[in-house]
Amino acid sequence: MLVLFASTRLAGVFHHWELKVGDKTYFVGRPPCWSEASTWDGATVVKMGTTKKTHKQIEDYMEEEKMEEYDLVSNNCQHVAERLAQFLQITPSSDCGQLPKLDDVSRVFAVGSSAATAGAAGVAHYAAGLALGSVGGPAVAGAMVATSMFYFVPLPACNADLRFGGDTSNTCDLADASFLIVTEEGSGHCYYYPYDTKDEAMADFGSWYCSRLLFEAVEGEICQTLTPGDDVKEIKQGGFAHPYNTIRRAAARFVKR
Repeated sequence: MLVLFASTRLAGVFHHWELKVGDKTYFVGRPPCWSEASTWDGATVVKMGTTKKTHKQIEDYMEEEKMEEYDLVSNNCQHVAERLAQFLQITPSSDCGQLPKLDDVSRVFAVGSSAATAGAAGVAHYAAGLALGSVGGPAVAGAMVATSMFYFVPLPACNADLRFGGDTSNTCDLADASFLIVTEEGSGHCYYYPYDTKDEAMADFGSWYCSRLLFEAVEGEICQTLTPGDDVKEIKQGGFAHPYNTIRRAAARFVKR
């Protein structure tokens, strides 16, 4: 199904984001007085590509998203749209665009409350500065370092479920797989995709946004000798780093016993 992105200006420099998959829109935080027509008419609309996810899969994912408390600064429509785009595993074509950068306040707080432990005063000061135009220098730098570290440093592993992610035009049967992509698509939800050749695996790996790791395999099994405490070793990484250890723990289920 075709995936479209829409950005509509709110007050000042802030924007409301939505995604449309096929003929259905997905969003949180749409102003109550806005209809679908008023949101998309006059919006900046970008063709993102196509997804093989079904509406049922997307609706289930959005139900989980809606369980998280909406917050204008730390969990708003832009954060949800960005995560949904990762979940959709969009396949772009040459005429497709990408999501824009988050608005400044959304970008600083996109990592959630964990960043506050590294620089709460700097982050809060920076957010105030965006509103008042009064902050600069070390406060800005400290906040951005604290938040960017969260994206590039893996967090401790959590127990995640692991399921088959579905067929793409490049996947094969698990028993024939020489390569495996394991992803995290939503917190604690890992999925695997088997491939016969590295070229086929990389065709999907390079077109997805979600956090993902690529592993070598023999007939669908990862042939690595692990001692207690060892992690499975991937050959390529993609997406944000914070779920990498969770993905490695999930992928360990494929290690040949």
